[in-house]
Amino acid sequence: MSHPDQPAAGAAETPPLPRVTATAPDTTLTRSLDPDAKAARHSPSPQAAERAPEPEVAPADPETEAALRAYVKLLRAARAIEARLEPDLHEAGLTPTQLGVLEALLHQGSLTQVELGRKLLTSAGNMTDVIAKLARRGLVSRGRKPGDRRAVRVDLTEAGRAHIAALFPRYAAAIAAAMAGLSATELETMGDLLHTLARTASGAWEPAAEPDPLAEEYGTAHLPRRSPDADR
Repeated sequence: MSHPDQPAAGAAETPPLPRVTATAPDTTLTRSLDPDAKAARHSPSPQAAERAPEPEVAPADPETEAALRAYVKLLRAARAIEARLEPDLHEAGLTPTQLGVLEALLHQGSLTQVELGRKLLTSAGNMTDVIAKLARRGLVSRGRKPGDRRAVRVDLTEAGRAHIAALFPRYAAAIAAAMAGLSATELETMGDLLHTLARTASGAWEPAAEPDPLAEEYGTAHLPRRSPDADR
């Protein structure tokens, strides 16, 4: 007869229970809820409290302040108008610069890359990229200007002419709607002022010499670059 405290013969021995060791309570949550603890953690050190005084900014002269105010208003007005135009541009798959190229070619005919860069105030490198993308879509064509093999002439294709002719009336109507708050006289005055501003602000600005995407095709890579003044 086996002892009651001893397991029966052949029975599996019951494993001993794990020993539980007392640990200190986790006070993370307690500390996070304790306002005094929070204050202690976030209170600035004496070094941080003794910050150096902020430098004084000299007030701008009246002319500078007036120029800054006008500049901010000009930017806000331009962005408000652009917001009205974005849906039509997105639908047509065009950027503002691409649209500007197509519109200039529609109303002024064939232009060189330098002339387009001047009209849109765009660098030569960016204009080359814009025209290349329009050419890949079949909206413009590029060729040599008659009498000057160095200049790259840009023309609308039939597809490009149809594309901008269909888009431009909606684009113009959106601009007119955005400016409906001004009278015809006010619009004319604003146009004259902005024309003067554009000329004085640009100063001696000139685009860099245009990259020649057709140099290899026409064999003119060895020719000297044309001065931007030659197209004036």
